[in-house]
This record gives sequence, C-alpha cells and structure tokens, in this order.
Amino acid sequence: MADSYFEEELLNTELKHNVLKKILLKSMSIASVASYRNISDLFGYVDLYAGEGQHDDGKKGSPLIALEVIDSFSTKNDFIEYKCIFTEIDENRCDKLQKNLSSFHNVMRKKEKVEIFCEKGNWCNHVESIIEILSKTRWGLIFADPFANQINMDLFIKILTTQKIYSSKDIMIFVNYTALKRIIGTGHNAMIQSKVADFFGITVDDLNAQINKEPSGNIDFNLINKLFLDRLKETKKDYICGFSIPNTKNGKLTNSDYFFLLFCTTDINMVDEFYKSYKYEMEKVKIDSTFYCTLHIKIDSLISNSPVTLLYIFTELTSSFISWKCSLPEDIPTKNQIIDYLNDQSEKGLIRFELEDNNVLNKRSKNFPKLKMRLRKIDMEGIQIINV
Repeated sequence: MADSYFEEELLNTELKHNVLKKILLKSMSIASVASYRNISDLFGYVDLYAGEGQHDDGKKGSPLIALEVIDSFSTKNDFIEYKCIFTEIDENRCDKLQKNLSSFHNVMRKKEKVEIFCEKGNWCNHVESIIEILSKTRWGLIFADPFANQINMDLFIKILTTQKIYSSKDIMIFVNYTALKRIIGTGHNAMIQSKVADFFGITVDDLNAQINKEPSGNIDFNLINKLFLDRLKETKKDYICGFSIPNTKNGKLTNSDYFFLLFCTTDINMVDEFYKSYKYEMEKVKIDSTFYCTLHIKIDSLISNSPVTLLYIFTELTSSFISWKCSLPEDIPTKNQIIDYLNDQSEKGLIRFELEDNNVLNKRSKNFPKLKMRLRKIDMEGIQIINV
C-alpha cells in the first residue's frame, strides 16, 4: 500500500469511518438489548486490514476508531465483553499498530472488558485462530478494507459462513469500484480475467457472458452491483446492501462512484442505520431536488404491484446499491423517508393501508420491521386497483 495513504485522512476515508462508527455503535446497541442481563454474551470485532491504527496527521484509523466507540459504549453497558482482532500484513506497520493499540487500551475506561488480539502477516494465515476467537462471541462486526481489492473472497466467506459466526455477525467491506471496473474490461488478459472471476466466485466464461450482455460490452455500476450481490449471497445474510463513495480531489469530494461500501446483515434495523448514516454524509455536500425524487418513483413502481407489504417495499428498495453520483439525500431509502412518502400518499387518497384503524404510519415506531400491512393502490375515485 502506498505510504501516502497513511499520511493524512482523505475526505472519502473520513466518510467511510463515520459510517463505520455508527454501524458499530448500532450493532452493539442491538446486541446489548438482546443480551440484557446475560453477562456471558460477548461481542467480537474484526479488522482484517488494520494498517497502523492512525494516520501521520494524528487522526485515528479504523482500529482506534473502533476501540474508541467500544470504550464509550462499554462505560454505559456493563453486561457485554469484547474480543477485538486486528491483522496487518506489513511487519513495520503491524509493529506500529501494536504500539498504538496498546497505548489506547491502557487508557480505556473499561479495559478489563476488552481483549485485543493483534496478528502479524496476511489474515489468510490466521483463519483458524480468527474463527476460534469469533466462535466464542455471540454478536459482532467484521470489517474488511483491502488495498486494491486484494482479498481472498473464498477464505473470507469461509469465516463468514462458519457455524456460530454467520447468524449474528454483521459484515462491512470496502472495495475499489473503479479498479474493478477497469480490470474487468481487460478481456484480452486471461490471467486478470481469471483472478476477477475467482473474486466473484464464477468461471471466466460466466464472467464474459455477463459482460457481453451489457450494451457494447460496457462495464457499468449495475453489472458490478449484480456480481457482488450474487457473490455475497453465500454469506447467508438476509440483507445485502451497499452504496458508492466518491474519491477526494483538491480537498473536496468529487461527484463520482469511485468506491463501494458493502454491508451484509440479518437485521433490518442495521440496514436502516447503514442508509441513515450515508444520507447524513451526503447531506453535507448535496442539496435535495424540489422536482424529482427517484425514491418516490421506485416506491410507486412497487406499489403498482399491490397488494404488497411494507417489509417487501423496504427490502426491495435496499437490495440495489446506491450511486453517489446519481443520487441526492432524498433518494436514500431510509425508514423515515419511506414512511413519510407513504403517509403523504395515504393522506392524498392515493394508497390505502389495510390496518384495523387505518392510522398513518409512525416513523418512530420500534415495531417498523414487524409491520406487515398491505398497500393497495386506488384511483382518484377511490376504487381499489388490485394487481395479482
């Protein structure tokens, strides 16, 4: 990895870390509620590409950010202990990482509750020990931020699908979309195509067949979206979602799809937190449109196949990756934005909630994931239109 990466934290890295903070905090919050009064439950955190722990400009890297969130959370929640695993392939950087982790751990307010494992070398050589440690935890988050997409996906998925790990461990992966797009297009290079096919768990023929389906053989956002969705289905997670992150140029975020941040979970509340954090970051640099909202168009399209459930709408909206370049904050499928629009359509008489009291939805309701109301599109005269 280029040494310049560690000199300062770029804006796109800051965005990624901001999302990581919120996801980790939400994951621990859900775990703490589920584990109430069960002090034997453990939370596991894994960072497979940990780096040095902080940048040369003093800003924390993902390892220290995670420990900071854990330290803050653990002071208010006494019934969870933590096992944190950090791996770094570069020996010199791993030495610095160990020092940074040790220094931070010494000042943690509940350091006796946090056990840290720092492994030197490629994490692929520590798979069995990672599995052994994670198997002792009930909840957790696994974070992978490989340089230039250099990750052994087969071994990665082996960890994720191991019994006692896959059901309650969330997964976040950061990948370089631009690099993938560039190398997938090098069809003349058989070695590269073979590596890409292995990355996505398919044959070279299957990869080329999917590329050839694209107009003029173009490699676009949707193709790589599909390849990742198909690959990550092997994690056995109920929800696989993701969004793009722009790069940094001249000290500003560009309006581009440069990286992907992918998230796999079995908890619909975690999906909502993932997109809420993205919307918050987007609002810092983008302004909503007053004329056009792709989220509303997508919801209308789903309701046209009514009757449908709210769970179906939410799942469909979050199953496709979100483009930074082509989206505005109002386009992000958060629970609040979906419910606001459905309430608006209900008040206008355009849809009907099949509920006993027919009340509007409460976007603050903690029971949102369990709501299975049916929505029927009705015309302006109030006649139900049911498409079956």
